[in-house]
Amino acid sequence: MINGKPVYLFIAEKAIREWNYNNNILFVVGATYPSQLREIRNIAKNITFLVPGIGAQEGSISDVLINGLRHDGLGLILSSSRGIIHASISDNFAEMARQVALKTVNEIRVAQGLKNTVEK
Repeated sequence: MINGKPVYLFIAEKAIREWNYNNNILFVVGATYPSQLREIRNIAKNITFLVPGIGAQEGSISDVLINGLRHDGLGLILSSSRGIIHASISDNFAEMARQVALKTVNEIRVAQGLKNTVEK
């Protein structure tokens, strides 16, 4: 705690107030703690978030969208690198990585209420 606030909220507020003078800051906020993602979004209303933790770490895509999207429906870059990188250790890695990536895209589209249209 710093000044009675969790460190992540203190840093978020400081970043917005003092460090974002060029309006080019981005936050990295994990998908596995959606309530904290919401708290940070409430402070950083216009900041884009890079959100690791979906896929192998099992962060919920729908929870991330519900808690992290900006008022304009944007502001998130979702990352599932470990889930894709570890898709296979065999000769079929490229195809398995492709399948995991497509599955992730489809899960995002479904969570957004869009039709699952990415072909396998």
